[in-house]
Amino acid sequence: PAFKPCQLTTLSVFPQLQRLAFENWQQLSQNYHNSDSSKISDITDGQRYKEIKSSVGDSLISLIVNADGAPIFKSSNTSAWPLMCAVAELPPTARFNVDNMILAAVWCGRCKPTISLFVKAFVDELLQLCSTGITVTLGDGRTLTFQVRVVQVVADLPAKAQLLNQLQFNGTYGCSKCEHPGVRLEIAPVRVYPYGQYQLRTTESVSQQAQEAEEIRTPVYGVKGRSALYELVQIPDDVIIDYMHCVLEGVFKRLLSFWFSSEYHQQDFYLGRHRKRIDDKLIKICVPHDFGRKPRSLQDMTFFKGIPYTYRHR
Repeated sequence: PAFKPCQLTTLSVFPQLQRLAFENWQQLSQNYHNSDSSKISDITDGQRYKEIKSSVGDSLISLIVNADGAPIFKSSNTSAWPLMCAVAELPPTARFNVDNMILAAVWCGRCKPTISLFVKAFVDELLQLCSTGITVTLGDGRTLTFQVRVVQVVADLPAKAQLLNQLQFNGTYGCSKCEHPGVRLEIAPVRVYPYGQYQLRTTESVSQQAQEAEEIRTPVYGVKGRSALYELVQIPDDVIIDYMHCVLEGVFKRLLSFWFSSEYHQQDFYLGRHRKRIDDKLIKICVPHDFGRKPRSLQDMTFFKGIPYTYRHR
């Protein structure tokens, strides 16, 4: 095969976290969460987060890890894969601010990253930080120490399969949450997962299947071997379903096509006759200033990306 040059750049997480902790120590110490324990409105209200926090105490910096690839130029197949982290203790308004994001690595080239190499420096450094924590010295001479943990990994399906070292969604046992084998359709080269009762994956079962797969050199229930992240997170519990691709650009996009495509104009659920009235309501929606895309007419539905679907989904 032709040689495809790639470049990997790694950045130390420690100084970035230390700067972030120094600049945001008050917010990090406020224990941001929903006061109503019966409601879940953010990651800090979830059971898994609370388990981690109870084991290390209130002074916690928990990281949301994301990896994804994107083309750099329209005229070539060169892509960049950033490995990034957000801090869950920051409120959502500040969490994804570019100044508060941690950049751990960037893979650039014409081929997908070798995951074990891509995340190695990040994993090694995070394991050290999980042991020692982050200490910052404030302006008045006080010192604060924060424990560091990885609480969540989020990626689209192709990137998730590589990070977990599992088969993709279009392969047998391609679901990362259960042991559903899926059914490959005859009329199209796709694999579907009909509703049914199947064994859920657990940390123990994934670990056992990974060990067996490495011994026999064959995937076991879709698991090809040990994940490069296995020392940092519990798989599959800490690897969440990608809401944007699965819900907004998946299920809800399909529902919109049913409701407004003229192909279904004779069906009771067809809403195309009310498009003008619905458009008027959509255009009047006032969105937060940090939303990159404003509400658009349903006539532009074929050009929608993830954010516009949120206006119609809520």
